Amino acid sequence: MRRALETAEPLSKTTRITVSSRDDLRESDHNSSTYIPVEEMTYDSAPIQAYINDPLAVFEGDYDAFRDRVVGAFDDLIATHRGETVVVFCHGMVTSVYLQTLWSLDNPFMIQPDYTGITRVQASTNGLRTVRSINETSHVRT
Repeated sequence: MRRALETAEPLSKTTRITVSSRDDLRESDHNSSTYIPVEEMTYDSAPIQAYINDPLAVFEGDYDAFRDRVVGAFDDLIATHRGETVVVFCHGMVTSVYLQTLWSLDNPFMIQPDYTGITRVQASTNGLRTVRSINETSHVRT
């Protein structure tokens, strides 16, 4: 969560809105003792070997619990902030799995958000979710 909170800091300073943290939006591998960016991993890296042996290992053995936690967190944010705009800073797998559930996809690895990619979901309290954009990255390109 540290990296997500650090990413939120500039917007927080600009808007003077306090950032809060939600444990239920933590990344799938939050218990890992080390972090290696995917682009720096090699075939021999422990996370790659774990993925090869069991793709769902990235979810610490319980994909369903991860998915349910993420969807529950977003549903709670929607209910709690009815009629408001909410900005969520989270890691890629959280975004990926949430979108995957909105589109009823079975493969949690089908969507691969970029670092600092912006995804917008419009939500209604009646349960309707509309994906407005996915993985916008023009703000980081020169």
